[in-house]
Amino acid sequence: MKGDLPQYIITGKVTDNHGYLLLGASFLEDGTIKGVHANFEGNFSLQVADENTILIISYSGFKTKKSRHKEKRN
Repeated sequence: MKGDLPQYIITGKVTDNHGYLLLGASFLEDGTIKGVHANFEGNFSLQVADENTILIISYSGFKTKKSRHKEKRN
């Protein structure tokens, strides 16, 4: 039935290797146009359709990275 597919939510807090928050960092679900930005506390939450989703993470001045994340079922 339509709408009964499991949904997954990827959440997290983004910081650099010194622990500084990366406010406004971009998170894009690979292969889609779905994405979000980290909020003023560095937190983000993105609902995705697949438990094996790869995120494309970008932030000005940093190298763009692709990463697979653990997700929480909704």
